[in-house]
Amino acid sequence: MKSEQEEGKSGLLSRDILGSKPAEWDEGLALRETFLIYIAPEPAEFLRWLGRKYASWMFEKNLAVDPSYRSSRAKGFLRGAMLDLRYIAWFLACTAQDLVETGAEPESEVAHGRLADALAVEVQGLADKIEARLNPQKRGKRDV
Repeated sequence: MKSEQEEGKSGLLSRDILGSKPAEWDEGLALRETFLIYIAPEPAEFLRWLGRKYASWMFEKNLAVDPSYRSSRAKGFLRGAMLDLRYIAWFLACTAQDLVETGAEPESEVAHGRLADALAVEVQGLADKIEARLNPQKRGKRDV
């Protein structure tokens, strides 16, 4: 078990995830709920609808499929899930850092930050498992 000092001043398990947001993260086809939380319900629902319509049009025109994954839908879906999981892990790690290191009040906010911290590590582990199966030769690298 790591000591508090080894893990950083706040003891966050997800500290290393904060710098791992994939460069390939694309906000194009979908609007993530992590973005929509800042928007009022009615406009957010309109943006979800618009995103679905845009994605549907892209797929109808065959413009949305990455040619390198046309030979394997499963590999393409897993790659997409891996990138989404990496983003979610990063988002949770940022949430944890914000709530724990700033000493959020009430104390329940810090407890939620600790939950986000633990979940960030678990989600990052899922992304790592997918990456290991997709690219065994690139194990540990984040440029899939």
